[in-house]
Amino acid sequence: MKRVLMVSKFFLKDHIRAGEETLFLEKIDYCLGDSGTRLGLETLYGKKVWSKGHTIRSGDRWNAGDIAIIKIWTGKPYCSPQQVIREVEVKKVFTFDIMKETKNVYINDIIRSELFVHRNDGLSYNDFVSWFGLDKKNFKGFTGQIICWDQSINY
Repeated sequence: MKRVLMVSKFFLKDHIRAGEETLFLEKIDYCLGDSGTRLGLETLYGKKVWSKGHTIRSGDRWNAGDIAIIKIWTGKPYCSPQQVIREVEVKKVFTFDIMKETKNVYINDIIRSELFVHRNDGLSYNDFVSWFGLDKKNFKGFTGQIICWDQSINY
């Protein structure tokens, strides 16, 4: 089944890097082997840049074999047209939970280190913590799925 997958071009307003570019589109290209993007990111940063081999979404609607139609907003989110960037096949789907009390990360009901999750999601550790609100006193927990287009990722 084809499903739309919106990707943020900028960090959201409550994020520690609000308004800065996420480079998620470039990191997805990097993951999928676009050598021009890979060289550009390495040149731009002069250091290791994490590719984006998956995304994490709330809910339980994705399945392996689905086609993700990756889109961005052309301007202000929800107030501007969407632009299709590319389509990718979802190779794997994992359940993903962050517990409210302990903030432990569970993937397929097994406790895991968020270290590897943030890397595969194209984020630094601090960006991951801020993205999911783990640094907030009112953190309510999170339940969703890891939607993975990189066959080599395994949890």
